[in-house]
Amino acid sequence: MVDSQGWVKLHRSILEWEWYSDINTKILFLHLLVKANHKDKKHQGTIIKKGQLLTGRDLLSFETGLSVQQVRTSLERLKSTNEITITTNRKGSVIDIVNYVFYQSREEEQPTDQPENNQQVTNKQPTSNQQVTSNKNEKKYKNERNKENSISDSVEETSTTPTKKTIEDRKAEFKSWLDPFREKYTRDMLNDFWRYWTEIGQKDVKMRFEKEKTFGVGQRLATWNRNESKFNKDGKINKRGNASRTEPSKSVTDYGKL
Repeated sequence: MVDSQGWVKLHRSILEWEWYSDINTKILFLHLLVKANHKDKKHQGTIIKKGQLLTGRDLLSFETGLSVQQVRTSLERLKSTNEITITTNRKGSVIDIVNYVFYQSREEEQPTDQPENNQQVTNKQPTSNQQVTSNKNEKKYKNERNKENSISDSVEETSTTPTKKTIEDRKAEFKSWLDPFREKYTRDMLNDFWRYWTEIGQKDVKMRFEKEKTFGVGQRLATWNRNESKFNKDGKINKRGNASRTEPSKSVTDYGKL
């Protein structure tokens, strides 16, 4: 199973790496970098060390989308510049990323035996010294990201906090929901509908419509209209869409003519 946790370092100096412009070789190397073990693991009795992975050309071709020939060519190029070494056994090929520790280790975990001869540093690959120089930039970037996240969290918390509305405001808002239906239904029917659904008990804090899990105004009005027509026809009261109702209480205050 692929271990998708963790991260690897990638310095901007990779832009000067000699294989960076070689798309296939770059894709393959980055793939090897993130697939390599970040700690020693045992696979069927064989220890696959940190910075190594057990794989094969066919599998790499499948995982990267490169052809087998492209994988073979890119592996040879990476070997020629000492980016990787390959050891073959009966179970497959063990690819070892030579400088893996400098791509994966944290600053405090980096070894102290770094190359003393800075003249050996070339454009062939991102080096340990180049990785260390990025620490200040990384810390600055992390601090900036933390500030951005704090601001983002504050905005989100503010935007999701509901504003408290009075009952009269909520009744007026419900009334505005009925405006698109003025030409379709009679004023009396819309008034009855509005009075019924904005009714609130003496100890309640929610109106009748606010207690519903969902409230599709158009669908409710259509059902109300059908039941009202049925009432006019057979004399039965059944105006509410999913249950019969009683007439609104006389204590209900009419918000106003629609």
